[in-house]
Amino acid sequence: MASNTNDSLSPKPLYSVALHAGAAESWFGAADTRTKTEAFIKDVIMLAETQLLNGIKAVDVVTNIVEQLENHPQFNAGKGAAINIDGFHELEAAVIDGSTSEYRAAAGLRQTKNPVRLARAMMSRTSPVFIVGPTADDLACREGLEMVDNEYFSTQSRKNYWLSNIDRVRSIIDHHGTVGAVALDIHGNLAAANSTGGLMFKSTGRIGDTAIIGAGIYADTEVAIACGSGEAILKASIAGRAAADVRHGRGIDEAIKGALLRSTDLDQTSSSGAIGIDAQGTISIHCNSRIFAVASASSTSQFTAGFIPSTIPITNQLICFENELIQVGMSRHPTAPNQLSVELKNYTSIMDLELKDFLDYFCTLRIMSHALQKISGHELCGFVTAGEQEATLLPISAPLAGSRSTPESPTDLHLETRELPGDYMATLHFKPDYMKPTKVEIGPASHMLTGMLSTEDYTIGMALAIWTTLELLHTEYGQTKALGVLEIYQAFTPGAVATLSESGSAESHFPAPAPFHEDFPGFMTMELGRRAENLLELPAIAQEVSRVIREL
Repeated sequence: MASNTNDSLSPKPLYSVALHAGAAESWFGAADTRTKTEAFIKDVIMLAETQLLNGIKAVDVVTNIVEQLENHPQFNAGKGAAINIDGFHELEAAVIDGSTSEYRAAAGLRQTKNPVRLARAMMSRTSPVFIVGPTADDLACREGLEMVDNEYFSTQSRKNYWLSNIDRVRSIIDHHGTVGAVALDIHGNLAAANSTGGLMFKSTGRIGDTAIIGAGIYADTEVAIACGSGEAILKASIAGRAAADVRHGRGIDEAIKGALLRSTDLDQTSSSGAIGIDAQGTISIHCNSRIFAVASASSTSQFTAGFIPSTIPITNQLICFENELIQVGMSRHPTAPNQLSVELKNYTSIMDLELKDFLDYFCTLRIMSHALQKISGHELCGFVTAGEQEATLLPISAPLAGSRSTPESPTDLHLETRELPGDYMATLHFKPDYMKPTKVEIGPASHMLTGMLSTEDYTIGMALAIWTTLELLHTEYGQTKALGVLEIYQAFTPGAVATLSESGSAESHFPAPAPFHEDFPGFMTMELGRRAENLLELPAIAQEVSRVIREL
């Protein structure tokens, strides 16, 4: 938790704050860039928390946050802004004070160092509410704001990217989009602010969603929302749609997720994110992009800061199966062809399921795997989950469990075995001086005539073995969740069919995309790959998978 708090004997006044630094599909930074970026947004959110505790109004806190993000060259706002088709920068920003419904915005700025400061300064005037182009810069100058040459907004990486691609301009989603912030202050006021440099190679004069009330930004006395990035937000009116749902009694988390799903209904290529806070201080953060740079803090929770993966793994057009327990759809960010995403509906983890639902879950996956095998032409499937709501089911081409690549185990490991129901066994791996296992392998004690997901009997037997192992970890070692990653390989031989481990068998690439493999590489990952190259074809594939499922 941030260090600036009230006396522990006194209850904290209610406050919440969140920021985002862009929804994105790509990541071009090195490991140290990620570390520095996360440290920066952490510092920004902690300062904002201090300001809220000191009684500063929400509208000023969000303005301060966005100004700091504008000054950071890693983000597409202010310094580091995108370059348009003609080789220069045009910026836009907006601020809304939810307590008064005052909204001000400016766009087409070429010389105003901090566009969000102009939007905030305009609140002292009754007119204009929205100003565009050279007169907007003129107004900023009259307001005494810092002015700069247009070249100030450039960074070397932006210029290099522009020069490399200008001769073959196409629709490119850059690695960071809009920046924004929302806050609830201790006086009960809500506010939102947004700023952006727009899209790389955008047409001169193009205005996006960022500064448009009801599209990229909204705030009133009940909710504050800031979105980024892209035309889909403008077309779907994400901020206004989500706010209307909140006013009609829908929870803010459900409202924001629903609005983002609506954006993909209108535009399958939508790559967006949104942050929101309601009058009770509830924070919601969602994205359908591959990554989203965010930070938040509140009077009731510890601060968080970092990159998150997509919170919406399945969009409406890509659903191929749904029942009361799960939803299954084609993956928007696959690491293998014909990859399926699996999402629990009313649970946060498969480890929270009762035994009946746990067995039903895997029996349903058996049907999904048969459909996937028929569509893909592969004989086997693999399953992986990080113990959360989401899981991945994908066709694999390696028939034997022993043929896959796994990290070599240290020679000084201590191994223990446990017998499980149905002629299965678990092998527990202990590192030296560790009291709890760091890895568990589960498999048949004797030869299997068919793979785990091939028949209902084998599926139930293996699922029961996994369930028993989870119970064993809980009763003997006090572990209430899986060790981290559960991997299941549909195997025909003795050995580890399922593995519970701290980090899984795959190398982590996050926040960069996980590599895409046409052929099974010997491991599976829960990390997201690049957005599917055949994204626009996936709805038709989902319909075909759905048809095959109905026929099974």
